[in-house]
Amino acid sequence: MEKIVVLYLLLINVVTFATYSADKWKAQHYRTRIPEATLLLLAAIGGSVGALLAIWLFRHKTKHPRFTWGVPGILLIQFALLWFCSCTRLQAAPPPKPAEHSPSTLIVTCDSATGKPPTLER
Repeated sequence: MEKIVVLYLLLINVVTFATYSADKWKAQHYRTRIPEATLLLLAAIGGSVGALLAIWLFRHKTKHPRFTWGVPGILLIQFALLWFCSCTRLQAAPPPKPAEHSPSTLIVTCDSATGKPPTLER
């Protein structure tokens, strides 16, 4: 499950970074822009790191409070959710059961204090 989450986050951040990059290019070349709602949605569904990297690297959307405050805010909320979920998961996990030996298991013990030879138990 963790591998799927990591793969998803990697993919959505690459897509978000590329989308912000494309929007910056479109702004410089007077093309039809990508709606701000789409850019913010990409950040909200997990692409906030890619969005922040693109904002800082391309200096894109730096005059818009929705992006300069909103995207870091989304990232903080995502970190809080991640922390909460990981803590909840750790607390909810049942303690591991002690290993049980089957009748065919042979246990060899040695008393190192007395130096006696190993004993065999079934």
